[in-house]
Amino acid sequence: MSRRAGRAVELLSAAQIESIVVTNTVHLPPEKRLGKITQLTVAPLFAAAIERIHTGESIGALFH
Repeated sequence: MSRRAGRAVELLSAAQIESIVVTNTVHLPPEKRLGKITQLTVAPLFAAAIERIHTGESIGALFH
């Protein structure tokens, strides 16, 4: 287990939390993927932002 995470996986596993939603901006190794974790991809958002930058459109419009 990573020293940075410490006991995070153990504590989250034992917590009375139904679900945890994270993004895939940081790699989540298989041994840390709890059943209550839902990992969402940010790739479509990044792709849309890159396209808007390239075409000169507003990035802020993505967040409204």
